[in-house]
Amino acid sequence: MKLVHGVIKEWLKSGRYREGSIFHTDRGFQYTHILTAKMLKMHGIVQSMCRMGVPEDNGPAESFFSHFKEEVVKIEGDETKEEYMKLIYDYIEFYNNRRQLMRLNKMAPVEYRSQMYGT
Repeated sequence: MKLVHGVIKEWLKSGRYREGSIFHTDRGFQYTHILTAKMLKMHGIVQSMCRMGVPEDNGPAESFFSHFKEEVVKIEGDETKEEYMKLIYDYIEFYNNRRQLMRLNKMAPVEYRSQMYGT
């Protein structure tokens, strides 16, 4: 609980969230706890969790982090915090807009969503 609440508090202090931001997690006790829900609700953050008994819900997130670890973390060395923050931002932009995924018919996620849903 202490670790999870510490991370949430750090995020809130950073000013990098907006009211209506979505905080998605699995159903670990730290995330389902009433204090966690209250903390998020108090700042207008929407709490989202995978469905009970459906671990596949976390598949896309697990896939992203697997690629991120292989393609960024293991490639890069001892960067500063600022350099890692830029690497993370750049990778998310690359992954969403340019990285072709086989399961999305060799399209990037944004391109696939645009074709599927017209957004």
